[in-house]
Amino acid sequence: MPPCSFRSVISVPPSSKRSTLLGLLADWSNSTRSELLVLGAFPYAVGAAFAGESIPKVAVASLAGVGLHWSTVLVNNLVDRQSDSLHPRKQRLAIVAGRITSRQVIVAILASFVVYLTMLFATAAGWAVFALFMPLAVLQVCVNVFQKHSKWVPTLAMDFLFGVTVAFPVLAYPLAQGWVISTSEVMFALTLVVDAAVLNIIVGNLKDLPWDLEASDATTAISLGVRPDPNRPAALRVTVTYLTLTFCLLIARTGLVSSAVASEGRSPAWTAALIVVSLLGVAMWIRAPRGGSLIPNTRYAYLFVACNFITLFTAALLIDPTATMVAVIAGTVVFAPVSGSLVSRLQRWRPVN
Repeated sequence: MPPCSFRSVISVPPSSKRSTLLGLLADWSNSTRSELLVLGAFPYAVGAAFAGESIPKVAVASLAGVGLHWSTVLVNNLVDRQSDSLHPRKQRLAIVAGRITSRQVIVAILASFVVYLTMLFATAAGWAVFALFMPLAVLQVCVNVFQKHSKWVPTLAMDFLFGVTVAFPVLAYPLAQGWVISTSEVMFALTLVVDAAVLNIIVGNLKDLPWDLEASDATTAISLGVRPDPNRPAALRVTVTYLTLTFCLLIARTGLVSSAVASEGRSPAWTAALIVVSLLGVAMWIRAPRGGSLIPNTRYAYLFVACNFITLFTAALLIDPTATMVAVIAGTVVFAPVSGSLVSRLQRWRPVN
């Protein structure tokens, strides 16, 4: 069979109906990007743990992150509905195909935001909700909506703004409780900023790059010259600048996550172990390109994501005993589906033979 294009691989006529309850749940799960739920819940849970909250309050704080994640993603999907209808994969999404109506989406956004506010007031001082968390919520929605469409803010800055909105709750909860923020907590928050930005630049930018290019959307990968490889339909042609940027960011997050544990006074053996695992993830990413082209590889993609999550959860485990429970639960319950989803997104580049 001759090589096939990106469009012919993924373009499938959208279905307008879901006849089963399982199908309906799948529609809402896809519409709320459930595979990224950990990025919403985990920082709020860790922030509450760093603020000395009990396990029940840590769990409630994580629900605040879930509520904001849902509302942010749904707003983004609603705003992008028209452009997504032209995307060969996204045109199958329930909101675009009409299986979930605009009215249902608006109701879900309001309900999610009510969950967010309710959980916040249950875990944070009233002034902090309005002074710290509400501006964060507005910024997170704006960053998600305008990330690929901003004409004033550079794409790399938008990626880091996204990272800031993800990581800010880690420090916001201790601030709300009047705690003195430790060096290890600051380092952990910075690690999360870089982690979120890197996942955006690598996974987020690359998975839809051909169609972002056609739609004239701006991403860091596109601005740095990453393009579909004309000689390999399933591959992307990467540039030295792009690889250098991602390599430097991954090395930086290795230094940050190891510093977070070292400044907590843990055994040097823990610091060394985190450095080794983190550098293994860097090696998996640098190993992926061949001959200047990035070819999807399940093994390397899985190990890359796994190393990032393992070091992040382990650092939380070592910094705070309550965060230990959060890390174990999040790692056990969320890590496998999150990793599998990210890998499946990378695997969408592969043509059907």
